[in-house]
Amino acid sequence: MRTAANITLKQSTSLIFLGTVALFLFGLSYFPYTVETWYSTLWYPKLGQIMRQITAKIPFSLGDIGYVLLAIYLIVNVVRFIIQGAGARFPLDWWTWGGYKIITFSLKLYICFKLLWGLNYNREGIAYQL
Repeated sequence: MRTAANITLKQSTSLIFLGTVALFLFGLSYFPYTVETWYSTLWYPKLGQIMRQITAKIPFSLGDIGYVLLAIYLIVNVVRFIIQGAGARFPLDWWTWGGYKIITFSLKLYICFKLLWGLNYNREGIAYQL
């Protein structure tokens, strides 16, 4: 079982990097013109084309696959996390390591959502496009 002392410099750097990227994407959402010109016209059309090519070959949505994989991942890791903690009687190090894992997973999920779809919510709007 990992402990707080085992959170390495590499993991700390990774956490800082993920936090910085998440803050950048959050801040970017306050600039709809930038989102419109950079994300909506340059990045997202290429991403959409790749996703359409992939989904044209399968009869179901990539989102459906993502939800199933996310559910399996969460169930397996929550059960594993509880078993490891119960064996050690839930020490402080266990909570620290668990908090680290939850924060990094949440940051990765937020970044993926914002890049794959979420920035579309921060566009200029229909009045700008007309």
